[in-house]
Amino acid sequence: GTTVKMGTLDVDGGSITHSGAIMRVGATAGDDGTLLVQNGGVVTSDEGVVGNDTGSMGTATVTGTDSEWNNFFLTVGDEGTGALNVEAGGVVVASAGIILGNGPGSNGTATVTGIDSQLNTLGVGALLVGVDGTGELNVEAGGSVSSDEIIMGLDSSSMSTVTVTGADSRLENRSNTFVVGLQGTGVLNVADGGEVIVNGGAGTVDLTSFGGSVGTLINGGTAGNPAPAAWIVTAPTVLEDGGG
Repeated sequence: GTTVKMGTLDVDGGSITHSGAIMRVGATAGDDGTLLVQNGGVVTSDEGVVGNDTGSMGTATVTGTDSEWNNFFLTVGDEGTGALNVEAGGVVVASAGIILGNGPGSNGTATVTGIDSQLNTLGVGALLVGVDGTGELNVEAGGSVSSDEIIMGLDSSSMSTVTVTGADSRLENRSNTFVVGLQGTGVLNVADGGEVIVNGGAGTVDLTSFGGSVGTLINGGTAGNPAPAAWIVTAPTVLEDGGG
């Protein structure tokens, strides 16, 4: 595998392949590493970890058409602080799943911005935002995110925020239920033409799935001032009461 402890690993038009190994960006306390994939560069790893341990910092940026980071599993903020930026047509895929903010004190942020910029899981892979930590996902300016299942605020101490904003920005939960605040706190903010689609428009946005959890949907408006039709959550059912 490869570990970026300090400085920048720049994959500029080339490729790195680690089948069965880990790409770590910011591995241990005091680290501040950066991975930059640009100009058609491709990184392939079994597992990617950005901000691997308490006190570590890591940033991964995938930018430009044909630039890719392909993983089996990806964690951003694994007890440390991690940031993932997917820009200008870059693509990040983690076939088995993605976690943003895993472990006490962790902070994981992913920002997907620009037309054709993508962050995806495959098959039944899940996107978990805030697992016993703080997770944040921003989908902006025509970026897109797609996952079989999206769950926010998994643990009682977790905090999670998802914002989908700007024309053609799209967040897709392919299965039937998008959970905003499983046992912790989740805030889903859809604004300025952003769109959230659950099960092709036939699914459910579940707020406060369990007793004690807190889920909030901000759909571009306030009480007495409803959101314009362009600010869309395509799911016919919104559950607002704790389910357990």
